[in-house]
Amino acid sequence: MPPVPALPTTFVVDCTIIAAIFLPDEQSPFAAAVRERCADLTLVAPRLLRVEFANVALTARRRARLDETQFRALIA
Repeated sequence: MPPVPALPTTFVVDCTIIAAIFLPDEQSPFAAAVRERCADLTLVAPRLLRVEFANVALTARRRARLDETQFRALIA
């Protein structure tokens, strides 16, 4: 697997990064690097991120990739 590139101090996160952080079967080295460094980063997100992620979480729940407890915790 290629090394994860250095992250800038300001970083735009989108739904693919958030899904990779919170959904076990979507994990990636890049998302793990963002998660590990998020306290040191200025994160910027699209206005629709919450809606997009809620849709991803709902789809994951419907496909049994999340149980009800996990789903509710993610969308709370």
